[in-house]
Amino acid sequence: MRLGSQVVYILKSYVLKSFTVAFAIFLIVLVIWLVRGFIKGDYWNAKRARSRGDIELAAELFKRAVKEDAKGTSYKAVLALVEMDEPQGLWELIDLMDIADMYYIDVGARVEMCEAIRSRTAGTTADGLPLDPRASQEARRQQKLQWQAWLAGAGQEYRWLGGKFVRKETP
Repeated sequence: MRLGSQVVYILKSYVLKSFTVAFAIFLIVLVIWLVRGFIKGDYWNAKRARSRGDIELAAELFKRAVKEDAKGTSYKAVLALVEMDEPQGLWELIDLMDIADMYYIDVGARVEMCEAIRSRTAGTTADGLPLDPRASQEARRQQKLQWQAWLAGAGQEYRWLGGKFVRKETP
């Protein structure tokens, strides 16, 4: 009987140690997976790109982070684009004008984007262009096309200075 109870005790401690080791390995893999996903997110890559000076890549990655509609980063990406002083931020904001309502991106985020667009283009021929963040998605798509056409055409008579467009001086 004593031998049997010793065997059971040894087996129980072996199984308990095995489960403990397996659980520890599981936790390590889970943490690595979470950290890897956190590091690989577009928002965080955009922040790194911006700190390296790659503004064009940062703006593109911020735009992708907005479209991901992730809890912690989509709205932060909107704010990052709004705060960008470079023209790439404006271009990506205009590209996001027709974004659909999502879980974390809604009318409030679009209002902030539109206010940033208006402040950067104030005093230009773009003042007459429609910009309604509360319009239907199709109406916003048409507005976006008008803004993109303005950037490609009439916007060329302006230059980027201090975070907004100013008229180019004629020699």
